Formats: sequence, C-alpha cells, structure tokens
Amino acid sequence: MIRGSWAIASLASAVVGVLILAQSAVAAAEPTRPYMEVTWSSHERPKVRLGQSVMKDIDQIGRESAPSKFRQQRLPSRSLDESKRLMFTAKQSYTADSADIGEPTALAYDELTLEQCREGFDPNRHFPYWIYNHYVLCGVHYAAVTFYECTSSGACTPVGIISWRVTFEGDGFKGARWADFGYYFDEWASDGRVDWSARVTFGVDCFSFDGDCFDQSLGLYVSNTLSGFRSQPDDTRVLFAHFTLENIPGTGPDTLSYFQAWTWFQTSTDVLPSYAPDIDFRCDKASYANGQACIFHNVRAFWSLSVNDAAVNEAASHIYDAFTDITRTEPGVVGTYVPGNYADPDHLSSPRFSGAVVTCRRLA
Repeated sequence: MIRGSWAIASLASAVVGVLILAQSAVAAAEPTRPYMEVTWSSHERPKVRLGQSVMKDIDQIGRESAPSKFRQQRLPSRSLDESKRLMFTAKQSYTADSADIGEPTALAYDELTLEQCREGFDPNRHFPYWIYNHYVLCGVHYAAVTFYECTSSGACTPVGIISWRVTFEGDGFKGARWADFGYYFDEWASDGRVDWSARVTFGVDCFSFDGDCFDQSLGLYVSNTLSGFRSQPDDTRVLFAHFTLENIPGTGPDTLSYFQAWTWFQTSTDVLPSYAPDIDFRCDKASYANGQACIFHNVRAFWSLSVNDAAVNEAASHIYDAFTDITRTEPGVVGTYVPGNYADPDHLSSPRFSGAVVTCRRLA
C-alpha cells in the first residue's frame, strides 16, 4: 500500500512538471508585435537600456494613428496670465538693434545663423530655448525613436534606438503679425536592432489664447522614413512653417494676442504625439512700434555698458551708482531709488518714454 501511494505521488509530480514545462514553453512562444515611441530631450541625447522590459499601455500597442487626429484636444502648457508674466520673469539677453527697418521682415541685421545657433545654444543657460533677441529664437534638442517588442499583456522590451539632433529657428517680424519656424536634423546615431524604414511625422501647430489660429491652427507637418530624413544634408530645413496672424482678435489698445507654437513628433504606432517644449510668442498692433509685430516675449530686455570701456565708462559708472548707491549721484536723496533697478520688486512693464528730460551727473 505504501509502495502504491509512492508510485501515484511520483506520477502526479511528473505530470505537474510536464504541465509547468508546457506552460513555460507557451509563455516563451507568446507572440510579440513591434511598437515605436518618440522621446525628446533638451539636454542630452535620449538613451534606453536595451533588453530591459517595461510595461506599456496595451491599448496603444499596434494601433495605427494618423497625424493631426488627436492634437486638437491638447491644452496649452500654461495659462494666458502665465504667458503674459513671462516678459517680467525671463532673464535672457536682448541684443536687437532698435532701428526701424520699414518693410515686414525679420531683423536681418541681428539674425542668428544656423551654425551660431548650434554652437551658441547652452541648455544649462538657455533652457528650453535661446531667445537671442525679441525677434530671433534658437533651440537645440534631441529626439529619438525607440523600437520595442511587446506582448499582449503590455510587457515591452526595447530592442533598438535611433536618435538625432533637432535645431529650432524662430523668427518674429516688425511691421507684420507673422511668425516663422524652421527645423533642421543632423547628428544621427543608432544602437541595437532598428528599422530605418520606419515612418515618422514631424510638425508644428499654432495655438492662440485669443480665439483660433483659423486654418493654420494645425500648422504644417512632413512625413518621411527615418532613412529619408537622415539622407538630407545637415543644413537642409526639414520643415518650414509660416503663420500669418493679422486677423487674430486681441485685447487692449495695442490688440495684444498671445500664442504658442507646438512642435511634435509621431510614429505610426503612437496614439498621441510627443511634444517638444512649447514656444511662446506675442503679436500686437501697437501704433508706436511699426504698426504691428510679433515677438518672443519671454525675455527681459537689458542694455549692457562696461565701466572698463573708456568710451562709455563715465555713463556706465553713473548708471551703476544710481542702481546701487543713489547718494553718489546728484541730488542723491537718501531713500529714493531708480524704478526698475535690480532691488526694485516692481519691474518696469513698458519701455514707453514719458517725454521728460532728465539730466544726470556723477559726483567727483
């Protein structure tokens, strides 16, 4: 009787072992399907740990998506009030000449070349964009497409990655409510098992806080294979978007209108596009400023003078004294200060000249 029990138990164990092996074989043979995902990085080239499984939303895996299908549902990254405050909180430099150049055009005499943009952009100082002046914007980011093999349960294993550099150029205008955006791709790299024939779509949209950008709200986009994009020369503009915004309603006597440019990428398996950091800009119809213009307003303007420059050292020293120790100027009343100086929390919000004539001199 004991022998029979032992034999039955051994047989049961063998059957269980066979079942476990069979289940393991089935699990190992579970079919997978490819999935691609776009990622952005403003500081360094995106990386992925190949072979390390991650969970993805299985509803997105393998679903074909069309450009523009979901983008209209997106909300802006900041409110209108937050966008307006950018001009009072940004700390980048303003170098544009103040000359009136007449016809609607970007400020050609203070433009930034593609090489200057790529070499001068510093993500630690200019994140997410370098506002070279109110009319010229530059950005150097990285994009990547990661290739996955995914099971029906949503377990996705990255098998390869293709990354490249994306250079942004933005131009505002004097004399017209226009804004232009151009994009360039270069510095391609790959790792692991990738598909250069995979098709991706790249575009830029216009969003207005004051209504709609009309037929331009979905902007422009271009679709190509990764190998097709890579084959283009480094200085070839992959996409150019020109937004004409003269009919957008605005507010106040200057008809101010605030906008965002939304730059995005999408693969054939992405349900939702991946967005780069938004670009804020503002247009107006101010009579004192060429009639109308579009500018990148998230920049605080400043004029730089050096006390070490013999041609302007007296003026520079006087301004420095007025801002740091007003008693060194005439009349130098204790307790008074220059509005807009670095210690004044109420920053000046308009450069309009009041018409007053002020005569200053530095005490010897």
